[in-house]
Amino acid sequence: MDSSETYLQRFRKVARRERRSFWTSYRWWLTFTPTATAILLDLARKGLRAMTATELALNSVGGAAVAFLGTLAISFCRAPRLLDDERIAQLGQRQTALEASRNETKFINAAIEALTVELAAERNKDKHPEITGVVANFRYIGRGATGDLAVVCEALLCNIRPARTNLRRIVIDASAVQPRLVFSNCSATDVLLEQGISKKIEVRATLIPDAAAGPHETVEIDLSALKVSAVDGFGNRHALRIEPGTMLFLDTGEPSAPSETS
Repeated sequence: MDSSETYLQRFRKVARRERRSFWTSYRWWLTFTPTATAILLDLARKGLRAMTATELALNSVGGAAVAFLGTLAISFCRAPRLLDDERIAQLGQRQTALEASRNETKFINAAIEALTVELAAERNKDKHPEITGVVANFRYIGRGATGDLAVVCEALLCNIRPARTNLRRIVIDASAVQPRLVFSNCSATDVLLEQGISKKIEVRATLIPDAAAGPHETVEIDLSALKVSAVDGFGNRHALRIEPGTMLFLDTGEPSAPSETS
């Protein structure tokens, strides 16, 4: 419905559409068939000469005219209600579209809010360093001055946040390793860790193995369950990765000969 049309224009259009919807080919047939049949029966009964022109005209168009005028009056009576129905339907469609637009707006606002929270969380993370890396190549290098086993490994570290930091220490937890081990006196080079710059360092530690391993036995230890953390200059711990299948070979019978890793 064109909103620029006046009420009278819309009234006429609806009345015309209502009238056309009524006068179908079947309705025309039902309207004129009785009249035509009556004329034909009068002609058969009285003859053409017995009927005047006035009677013939009235019989021909009288019924159709009454029917047409009746439908015209009915369409004018029904037009206001039809206009109201169309207006209500149009308002309903607009209301539905408005609700859909509101729901879409709510969804967009919720998505923007979630992204804002996520962005704020990321910005907060950028205020602190975040160290990632992997520890590998564990090697036995012999006994220390106190008779404990000396072990070295390599750690590849990278700070993925803008906040710079240094490496305070490396912590190795072997409580889940079998046989049970204790890594103590872990020492590593104090390096500056800047965003996106990887640093490879050597870590030295003292290893206390399970008492079941005799002094002249070669011990093969799976370190996959090892937990290694890097402690930054702010005192925060960062978990480092241990590759599956990382092994340590201890040859306590030959303390001066380093063993290889797989």
